[in-house]
Amino acid sequence: MAELTDEQKQLVQQSFGSVADESMMISRRFYERFFEREPMVRAMFQPDMTLQQQKFFQMIGTLVACLNDEEALAKMLHDLGKVHARYGVTQEHFALGEDILMGAFDEALETRFTPDVRDAWQAAYRHIVTVATDIPEYGG
Repeated sequence: MAELTDEQKQLVQQSFGSVADESMMISRRFYERFFEREPMVRAMFQPDMTLQQQKFFQMIGTLVACLNDEEALAKMLHDLGKVHARYGVTQEHFALGEDILMGAFDEALETRFTPDVRDAWQAAYRHIVTVATDIPEYGG
C-alpha cells in the first residue's frame, strides 16, 4: 500500500483540527448510521454510547497526531486491530466504516470537505485499516 503523502497528512491534520468542537456530533452520527446500515453490530456495544463516542473521536485524534510517526502509528494500530478482531469486526465493517466516516466528515466540514481533503481522509483511513489488520487475527 502506498504511503500517505506529506500533503495528505497535512490535509487530514488541518481538517481534523477544524472539527474538534463537533467531535460528539461526528461520533454520534457515525454510530447512528453504522447501526442503521448494519443493525447486528449494535449488540457489540453498551446501551449508552456516550463513552464509546468519546473514545472513538479521541482515538481518531491520536491516530491523526501520529501520522508522521509510522512506528508509533503501527504499534497503536496493531493493538487496535487486535481489539477489533476480538469483537468480531470484519473487513466489511471496516469498508462500511469508511463510507460512513466520510459522510460524517462531509457533514461537519461542509464546503471545507473538498475533493482533496476527502481523498486525503480516504487514503488515511485505508492506510489505518491496512496496518491495523496486518496481524495474525486478520490473516496478516
